[in-house]
Amino acid sequence: MGASALPSYGPIFEYADSGLTAFRAVENAQGELVDAVVLDANPAQAALSGCERAALRGRHLDAWFPGFDSAVLLGHARACRAAAAPVSFSQSLSDGRTFRGKVYWEGPQTFYLSLDEVRPLAPAGDDLSAVVPAGVLRVNTDGYVVEMMGFFDKLGFNILNAHLARTCQEAGFVDEHGSTVDEESCPVMRCLRDGVGLEEFLRGFPHPDGEMGWLRCSILIANNAKGEREALVTVQDITAEKRWADRLREIVEGVSANVGQRFFQSLVEHLARSLHADFALVGELVNEGPSVRCQAVFADGRQQDPFQYLLKGTPCSEVIAGTLCLFPNGVQQQFPHDTMLADLGVQAYVGVRLEGANGRPLGLIAVMFR
Repeated sequence: MGASALPSYGPIFEYADSGLTAFRAVENAQGELVDAVVLDANPAQAALSGCERAALRGRHLDAWFPGFDSAVLLGHARACRAAAAPVSFSQSLSDGRTFRGKVYWEGPQTFYLSLDEVRPLAPAGDDLSAVVPAGVLRVNTDGYVVEMMGFFDKLGFNILNAHLARTCQEAGFVDEHGSTVDEESCPVMRCLRDGVGLEEFLRGFPHPDGEMGWLRCSILIANNAKGEREALVTVQDITAEKRWADRLREIVEGVSANVGQRFFQSLVEHLARSLHADFALVGELVNEGPSVRCQAVFADGRQQDPFQYLLKGTPCSEVIAGTLCLFPNGVQQQFPHDTMLADLGVQAYVGVRLEGANGRPLGLIAVMFR
């Protein structure tokens, strides 16, 4: 397939940290999915596959990524289409690498697969810059790791009896303000001392790409079978989401010299032009969430009349429920009741929640791509 025949996927597809591949479905006479052919893959997927992007185009599923079980992937794609909902999975390859993936359909003949490599924490004393985990650590009352669960266990990550706080300090972990975290200020150690868990906190770490990566962590304090206090630390990589949020906030600060309605109009225009987005809006919650009233809308290169819409069934509802929402592709299929997405031809969506000083949601900023 020549480059001129390729669909336009937009900047999120091109620059996403996750590997993204678009497939054309191949069906038998009964309409059953029996194979798939690569339409395109983004640079991140080409790097994961160890193959030039152009060489991936046109490959059948069994040759798309050596080591992946094409029958299993077909099963995920069939299940996704049958359920009309994204399907998540994980798969380990013979070379020791483990990947998290998600399949979602866009139309009757095209589906997308996003892929991320799950990198383990390194053993104690090694470089921890490759930390992008998702799993649980069990830490004893003295701060030493006594068990790994979830992805850690599957990957053979082994720092048993290593002191978690000291190891992370040596690796250059920082808090959400960029300050180095020592043993005394370590949330895990503090929770173990106080006997009270912590719902959520962020930790920055030296990412392999040379920038700061981010982890969302939480701590649960419980007693083990012997009655000894322990901490269960859950860890999730949010590097991509955090970088998008930071970029949006930097853009907001860049137009903060304006005030009032002109500020909002300047904001959405600057967002759309800076991110090469087709649509950008800023809205406030009405009646604590049933709907959003747009303060400014910029679409197709010009300011548009503000409007109001219901939150239910939209990606904006997930933004309000969390802090950031990112859908690199197929957002219409994930929110089929949001008719505005279909009417505008939106394929990709990024939104960030706006909060008051007390953390209460006030509204959101969203950008969308065709």
